[in-house]
Order: sequence, then structure tokens, then C-alpha cells
Amino acid sequence: MAVSYTAPALANVSFSGNVAEYGGNNIDTDPLFTRAPDSGDGDWTTLTDNDYGDLRLQPGSPAVDAGDNDADLDGAGSGAATISDVGNDLADHPRIVNALVDMGAYELQSAELALDKSASQRPVGLPPR
Repeated sequence: MAVSYTAPALANVSFSGNVAEYGGNNIDTDPLFTRAPDSGDGDWTTLTDNDYGDLRLQPGSPAVDAGDNDADLDGAGSGAATISDVGNDLADHPRIVNALVDMGAYELQSAELALDKSASQRPVGLPPR
């Protein structure tokens, strides 16, 4: 099986091989990062202009609740340490929200983030502006 995904400002990422061999849990669509990584000049080896992005997930991301709570952290097959044993994500927030871990280093913390913040604050009954 081969998976390839290309998005504006992202490097082309390709994976070939047996997905089951690598634990499955892969996606082949835009993960909806808050800000996608950008190599600036197109070359990741010139570090001064690289933007490594904001890899927190946005609501609606296919990576939300798509991880594996039983993923092995200390070696395939040992089962001694799993994602369920990790209390916090990289931002020091709870690692598992809604019973399933998100893919990546950050856990989307609340559905509240999906609210439309541009909605009018005008009282009900007043005519539109």
C-alpha cells in the first residue's frame, strides 16, 4: 500500500509498505493543523526561514480521536507502557479527551473550540445593522 499527501506549504510525504506493520492509524488527508509547517524557501535544511507550524489540531481534524490508546511506547509487543499511561500532551493538557487519544503530540481539548466566534453579540429582537 502506498499513501501520498501533498498540501500547500507542506513537503510531499509518502509512505510505502504494509500499514499493519507500522501499526495502522495513518491518515491520508489534511490533518488540519492550526498552522501548517512551511520550509520558507522550500529547503528544510536552511533553518533560518523554516516555520515549523502550530501542530495543534483544529476541530474537524481527521486526527481527532483517531489515535490508539494502547499504542506501545517502550517497544513493540511489550505492552508495559501505553498512551493511556501518559497523563498530559506536549502543552501539558490532559492527553486523552473523549475517551480516545488524538493522533500527534497535542490533544484537542474541547468541542467548545468549534464555536463560531464571529457570531453577532446583538440582543435578540434588534434589527440587523
